[in-house]
Formats: sequence, C-alpha cells, structure tokens
Amino acid sequence: FMFISLIYRLQKYRMDQKQDTERKIASLQIKAIKNQIDPHFTLNILNAIGSLYASDENRNNADYIFGKYAKLLRQTVISSDQIIISLADEIEFVRNYLDLESFRSNNSFEYDLELSPGVDERMNIPRTLIHTFVENAIKYGIRKKPNGGKINIVIRNSGKVLQIIVEDNGPGLDLNDKSGNGTGKGLAIINELIDLYYKLEKSKISYKLCTMYNPDKIPSGTRVIIEMAS
Repeated sequence: FMFISLIYRLQKYRMDQKQDTERKIASLQIKAIKNQIDPHFTLNILNAIGSLYASDENRNNADYIFGKYAKLLRQTVISSDQIIISLADEIEFVRNYLDLESFRSNNSFEYDLELSPGVDERMNIPRTLIHTFVENAIKYGIRKKPNGGKINIVIRNSGKVLQIIVEDNGPGLDLNDKSGNGTGKGLAIINELIDLYYKLEKSKISYKLCTMYNPDKIPSGTRVIIEMAS
C-alpha cells in the first residue's frame, strides 16, 4: 500500500509540474502576442480599412486587408488555449502579421519568407516562437528606417536540426541598451519560454543574435538564428 501510495504521489507531482509549466508558457505567449490584439493595434487597422472602404477604387484592397486581420484574430482565438502549434500554423500567423504591419506602415518595408524543401510543416513548435523575433525585427529594426525596410525569413533543415533565420536591414542590434525600450524585455520572455518548453517537451531550442555589417564595416541589420531538433 505504501509503495502504491508513493507511486501515486510521484505521478501526481509530475502532472502538477507539467500543468504548472503549461500555464507559465501560456502566460508568456499571451504577453508575446498582446500587441496584435490590443485596442491600439485594432483601432489603427480598422481606421485604415475604413479609409479604404471610403473610396470605391480601394474596396478590393480593403477586403484583402480585412481578410488578413480576420484570419489573425481567428487564429489567435482558436489557439488561445494552445501552447504548442504546428510550424505551418506559426508560418501562417507570421505572414498575416507581416502583411498587416506592412499595411500599417504604408508599405514602407517588404518581406520574403522562404520555406526550404524537406521541412516538415507538421512539426510542433512553441506558439509565437518565430513571431516574437519577427516582431522585434520590426520594432527595433524596420521602424527605424523611413523606407526601404526588408525582412528575410528562411526556414530550413540543417542535418537533424530545424533552422529558422530572421534578418532585417535596420540599424543593427544594441545589446547595451539600458533604456527599457530595446529587445531585452522581449528576449527575457523568449528565454523563459524556451526553458519552460524544454521542461515540458524535452526539446532543446537555442538562438543566436548578431549585428550584420556591410563591406565598409557599418552596421546593416540584425540576424537571429533559431535552432531546434527536427
């Protein structure tokens, strides 16, 4: 009886730990996507769409943008209780987000998302993993360029590792920014998310951030390389 009781307590402890990890990851993901569903974002999008509908020649574009926003909201609501989603769903969310951000900025930047052959889009990843780095690329890179911004995303297999590369052509990375307006807070969320995901799934995720330089050794953007076992 004591042996069975001990086994039961151990199983219950492990289950409680797993549920606690899931709750923490969900909380981090909510923080990571709050900018996509907060009133300010919604108001900007709806105001811009309303302006397009006011002109007959822009109605097709208004329908397209509204469809993008509806998809973003729909995916956010449907996956609100999920902490793990497929790579395909994350890619769709990122595409819709980038299209809307480009629209908000009067198409001041463009993006390219390359999915290499052989990548299994059904594989599971933490929700918002790619999106958080893409959001940082816009906030701290592209928005500092009045026009001509570019984001490149490459998703490929490197041996048995899934590699996700996100690049922007902004001013480069300032890891010494102490103002509280830099990437530090977002990276703190990512670091905790990765740690909790490992505890939950035993799947290791790592990333590297670096500033890119042009031939004249002038900062010309930021690159992040994310790796996880495929």
